[in-house]
Amino acid sequence: MVQPVIQQFTDLKTKAVNETFSPGQIASLKGSLLKFDEEDADQGIFFIAGDGAATKVVNVVKNKPSELLFFVPEALKTGSFQVEVRTIFKNYKSMRAGRFLIDLVPVGSGD
Repeated sequence: MVQPVIQQFTDLKTKAVNETFSPGQIASLKGSLLKFDEEDADQGIFFIAGDGAATKVVNVVKNKPSELLFFVPEALKTGSFQVEVRTIFKNYKSMRAGRFLIDLVPVGSGD
């Protein structure tokens, strides 16, 4: 099945790769088929908590198929999260989701 593929998460403040993120700071996702329709509320970048609760990224700086640049939601201060990109591809009707299966934690949350 065609779906977004996330290969790398980078916290651009600390330069940490696939480990931590800085709430309220800019981060990068690299991969393929990542571009989504910013006008559609159901599409986008989501931080998924351990209990399944999803927090959507609201401030996206760059939305390209191979890279997304965005500000991490300020509220994500504790816990561990997986990042998911949800999109509907051209010529497809259903939502496709690609999840990065590495747990990411906020900087300074007792690592």
